[in-house]
Amino acid sequence: SAALEKAGGVKALAEFCRERGVDEVVIMRSDRDLAKQIDVVEVMAAGTRVSDWVDFWERSFSRVPPDYVDESWLARLDLRIRHPIFHRAKRFIDVLLAVVGLILLSPILLLAALAIIVESGSPVFFSQRRVGFLGRSFTLHKLRTMRKDAEADGAKWASEGDDRVTKVGKFLRRSRIDEIPQFWNVLRGEMSIVGPRPERPEFVEKLNGEIPLWPCRHLVKPGLSGWAQIRFRYAAGTDASKEKLAYDLYYLKNASLLLDLQIILSTLRSVARGSR
Repeated sequence: SAALEKAGGVKALAEFCRERGVDEVVIMRSDRDLAKQIDVVEVMAAGTRVSDWVDFWERSFSRVPPDYVDESWLARLDLRIRHPIFHRAKRFIDVLLAVVGLILLSPILLLAALAIIVESGSPVFFSQRRVGFLGRSFTLHKLRTMRKDAEADGAKWASEGDDRVTKVGKFLRRSRIDEIPQFWNVLRGEMSIVGPRPERPEFVEKLNGEIPLWPCRHLVKPGLSGWAQIRFRYAAGTDASKEKLAYDLYYLKNASLLLDLQIILSTLRSVARGSR
């Protein structure tokens, strides 16, 4: 800034921080030349925190900007270290919640099925190929919420206010009742209760070519709900998908049972409010 330049530039940064009571200095990874000029020890000695731009963004907004990270960032994640305990406990919780969910929600599932038949006939269920863990495809099951001819012209992104959605379907989506059949996918081990939402192969192929880190979402199982699901809107296109990836990257780095619990509780609150 002009004030810093007037005070003597980067070399006088420590004194500038001390005089102005600066709490934190954030360094862009792309500006390596500037970073080399900063005496980090002196700045920290002045009582100022020195942060990397990505770490600052993650801490402040609970998301990791895809444009500022690369495969070297991805390689530093501790997925293998976390695997033995975390994934076994996560699988136990998945099975427990899926069984309880199917048992307790079966009456609601039956009523929803009858409502679909009354409004638009059969089929009641909607099955679609999705890309899951390590890029393996699987068949995802949902209650049908769209017209039978919804994709007569080919695959299309789902979006808020989609005019292909039936009247019953709008209610099922708001309440997430349409997602109940996915508990079966969880029992089969194809999905988890919490994780990035699985996308269709047609969209994944496109996004893999346009968003460099998009395939890393497949390092964990897809979920019924996820960090992006509760923090972001529908992603209907490449730009929105990149925004959604920022939240998926945050989950990938910070996945824990406590974060999963937070996501589950937030999802339940969303369901209670009747929002998607």
